[in-house]
Amino acid sequence: MAEQIRPIPQGASDEQIKCWAKWMRRGDASGCHQLPERSLFLFGWQMPVCARCQGILMGQIVGLILIAAQVHMPFWLCLASLFLLFGDWFIQYIGVLPSDNIRRLLSGLLAGVAQINLLRYAVLWLIARCTN
Repeated sequence: MAEQIRPIPQGASDEQIKCWAKWMRRGDASGCHQLPERSLFLFGWQMPVCARCQGILMGQIVGLILIAAQVHMPFWLCLASLFLLFGDWFIQYIGVLPSDNIRRLLSGLLAGVAQINLLRYAVLWLIARCTN
């Protein structure tokens, strides 16, 4: 975890702080930068990953549920969703337009669903290649 001050809710017990620190270490191990200003907070506790990473994780779960329900995202929409995620990051990076946590969360959500669908397309392509 990067050495930075992370807000802890007042009145938090030692046990709560230890549990939160464990989850923050897991978020750090995932490769997330965990910047407090780019993270969501729940009841005063910083979430273990930033808003964009949280959106991607949520999108992956939604994507798995949709695939189980036989709802599939078209290939072109998968690519467009990933491009949207990149575009959100890029326009923020070059200073054209600052991003906010809601936009980060939503672009991550779409990208997570797209990732799972692209994985589905890849598996289907491999199966078709191996069976022919």
